[in-house]
Amino acid sequence: MKAIQPVIVDIDFDETVELVAAGDLHWASAESAHDCWWKMFEEYPDALYVFMGDILNSISMEDRRFAALRPEYYKLETFHRLVEEEVYDFVEQMKKRLGASWIKQHVIGCISGNHPIKTVMRKLGYDPHNLMCKMLGIRNLGYSCMFPIVLRVRDRGWAREVMVFCHHGFGRGSRTEGGNITSLSRHAMQFDARIFIYGHVHELVVKDLPPRITYRKGKEPWISAEGRLLVLSGTFQRTFSRSEYPSYAEISGFPARPLGFAVIRMSVVETRKLREGKKHDRYVRLGGMARAFYE
Repeated sequence: MKAIQPVIVDIDFDETVELVAAGDLHWASAESAHDCWWKMFEEYPDALYVFMGDILNSISMEDRRFAALRPEYYKLETFHRLVEEEVYDFVEQMKKRLGASWIKQHVIGCISGNHPIKTVMRKLGYDPHNLMCKMLGIRNLGYSCMFPIVLRVRDRGWAREVMVFCHHGFGRGSRTEGGNITSLSRHAMQFDARIFIYGHVHELVVKDLPPRITYRKGKEPWISAEGRLLVLSGTFQRTFSRSEYPSYAEISGFPARPLGFAVIRMSVVETRKLREGKKHDRYVRLGGMARAFYE
């Protein structure tokens, strides 16, 4: 598991910070919804972003999950280096549409995924995900990562932090709703964090977990309950193909998943005095929503 330096955000009191969790784009796939991907950035231009893995399709033709590609990838002169060509194409489009400076300022980093690890690294001997991160100038967060987001309030002179745990995910896609929520929430409980984000399963869920009960120090100590969120970051890959060639999910009988991403909202709030003559309680309030695209 990787750990990175704290992500520090300076805010005004009562200002809300938005963190977008998005992944499983599978860029070269014929079912990849590029239009929805770009619309995400249009809707949330000021947010922080964490990419949750399998942004690239990164899959060889001998893999059983290989399905139809977008038409532009069937050029004879590039087909033999399909994996590299996908990296160059994605990076070029990201820089062209968003700009290198915007990417560096807003994208915290990118989780890897099972596709580059299982399909490419073991068979072709290199990591296309790492190449993509270097070309974009963003952090490679590995398969799982922890980092704090520190919210510094300008006019109050104090700060609060929220620990974030990210993991690409595990298992196979579930054919019933709720199965992945159970397994992933159990997995999350072993980590000391307040936000738990998973990809891989192509489900889009933002769910409140049981709060973390915390002892607060003071002349008269007290107990507080801190909210926690379980986030399944969705997908930008359509379940059903639009051609005579079926998708892997279609063949496997997986249910249709909504295209989209998750938005996590954080704000520092100050309660009224807990007891007369005592100090205020300052904490980070968490909330979130699933942004789904329906065609």
